[in-house]
Amino acid sequence: MLLEAASPLVAATLVAAGTAYGICVLTVKPMAPAGTPTPVLGHVYYLTMGAGLAISLAVILMTLPLLGRITAPGSARFE
Repeated sequence: MLLEAASPLVAATLVAAGTAYGICVLTVKPMAPAGTPTPVLGHVYYLTMGAGLAISLAVILMTLPLLGRITAPGSARFE
């Protein structure tokens, strides 16, 4: 269950980071004068992305015990 929840979060984080860098380059490159270095996202952006990913994974980890109790064979009802 953890793998099913964590892999989309990690993939979405990587796509968001790549998209942000691509947009940063595509918007600055045409407007900047010739010879301007390619912009680089700051460490604050990556820290924010990492913190969001860590908080999301922590929420998933906190719900796993509840999920285990709900789906235990003893709590299943067959009628």
